[in-house]
Amino acid sequence: MSVTQAASATATLTDASSYVSGGTITYTATVSALTGSGTPSGTVKVSDGTNLDVCTVTLVAGTGTCTFSEPVGNYTLTGTYSGDGQFTGSTRTPST
Repeated sequence: MSVTQAASATATLTDASSYVSGGTITYTATVSALTGSGTPSGTVKVSDGTNLDVCTVTLVAGTGTCTFSEPVGNYTLTGTYSGDGQFTGSTRTPST
């Protein structure tokens, strides 16, 4: 018999669609089970298209937030969940 990790899904959002340089951006990530049961744990790394780790979301009961700021520019924020012992990793790009 083989037992494998369950698939996960990552959902993300930010607290606004535009920001002023130096303002705080709040990024929320929720990771859930696509198959199986249980709640994914661990972290979601947030990248902005240039920097691979602008903030790290620590999941508590499958969800969490982090805050950061960016200089003037356009960014594509991506949340990447690396998985844990029960769940595979997943990625989500919410908006630019």
